[in-house]
Amino acid sequence: MLKYLGLLLASAIMILIEVPSLWKRKRIWDLWVFSTLLFFGIVLVMMRFLNLHIPNPVNGINEVLGPLAEAVFQNLKGGN
Repeated sequence: MLKYLGLLLASAIMILIEVPSLWKRKRIWDLWVFSTLLFFGIVLVMMRFLNLHIPNPVNGINEVLGPLAEAVFQNLKGGN
């Protein structure tokens, strides 16, 4: 329970430090990016605390780009 409170406290401190300056300088896009990344970071840490499986993003990238890389290598070899 203490680690969840620590995570929320650390997140609150980051929000209190970053958001007012971004808001004052009217950096709305930066505020959205900061909020989105902070949200996903909190979710990932919570999943880690709950011992949930977090998939490795490299596996997904290999799955998507593997066939493309294979086609490029085949083309460079001059084969079909």
